[in-house]
Amino acid sequence: MALTRNFICRTQSRSPTKVSTPIHWPISSSKSHCSVSPTSSTSWDQLSSPSGDEVKEDFISYWEDVRFIAISGKRKCGKDYVATFLHNEIQERLGQTAAIIHISEPIKRAFAEEYHLELQELMSSSAYKEHFRRHMVRWGEALRRKDTTIFCRKALEYLIQDSPFKPAFVIVADCRRPTDLEYFSSLNKDTPLLHLRILASPVTRGARGWIYNSGIDDAETECALDRTPFDVLVINESQRTLTLSMAVVRRALSDNPPRKMMTI
Repeated sequence: MALTRNFICRTQSRSPTKVSTPIHWPISSSKSHCSVSPTSSTSWDQLSSPSGDEVKEDFISYWEDVRFIAISGKRKCGKDYVATFLHNEIQERLGQTAAIIHISEPIKRAFAEEYHLELQELMSSSAYKEHFRRHMVRWGEALRRKDTTIFCRKALEYLIQDSPFKPAFVIVADCRRPTDLEYFSSLNKDTPLLHLRILASPVTRGARGWIYNSGIDDAETECALDRTPFDVLVINESQRTLTLSMAVVRRALSDNPPRKMMTI
């Protein structure tokens, strides 16, 4: 089911990257500390997507024939790398269209705009992003407490705006909470969400630049899915283990995917 013209127009007109005037987010006036003010007013309430029962129905119906793949895992385990690898596998081996989204993208877009930061650096795995991570997480949590799926919806809105086509598969590269999995599961009732848990040892993650940081690595954003069931465990220790894992993922993407699979 295609989205109505009115929905697409309203969606595009609300994009934080396309508005003609600055967006005022719920933060205090002191930008040097990146602190959150829970009592401040915000235009995010107006930007929350979508609004109106008819528009919400159109938005949900738009995704009902799309297969969602959720990726979760610790910092520096290689979530983005696996997402890109899987994207290429789907297009080259399965001959299907695919797109990658990040739940963190809406908050990073808004955070970058508010503090005049480099969005592409925040979207990367750079030291630049790590420098702002703690402040950005706290800032985003203040918004999430009002609406647990707001960033999931906004990430899909950005996909509608930015993609020239509707993909057959949507890869969510950074699921962090059970509510993320529940939301994307709810969009396609016929085909179950495929949850891939990416695993890499602390030694391997350390070689990729990971250093344990109290307040980040023991926070909800890193630990909320530690005990949540997954469908396939993807071992991202080497090219060999990743290739073997992706063979299992391809089988899981078949018409009758086996549930609760694990690679070894």
